Amino acid sequence: MHLQKHVSTTAILQTQAWQRKSSAVIISDSVRRAKMKLRTYGRMRKWWRIWAKSLGEKVGETDRQANTVAVIRSLWWITHMLTCMAIILNAIANHGWGLIGL
Repeated sequence: MHLQKHVSTTAILQTQAWQRKSSAVIISDSVRRAKMKLRTYGRMRKWWRIWAKSLGEKVGETDRQANTVAVIRSLWWITHMLTCMAIILNAIANHGWGLIGL
């Protein structure tokens, strides 16, 4: 009987140690994921700032207003590019590839 209590106590202690260890692994994994999200967010933010600056000077009193203006300018740029491609494809369709020298 005494041996059985010792074994069960040892099993309980081992289980508790395993739980602490697994929770430490979970915490370190969540910390790693959080750091990766911050790095990814930092990269996206960096590229967004470069893209916004390429669209023109910063307009707006706050960063939120400036970002809104940059989104509108981005939509305008995408519309412009799609329109240009449609015009070029229409010209090629109606006049052939000889139009562009091919």
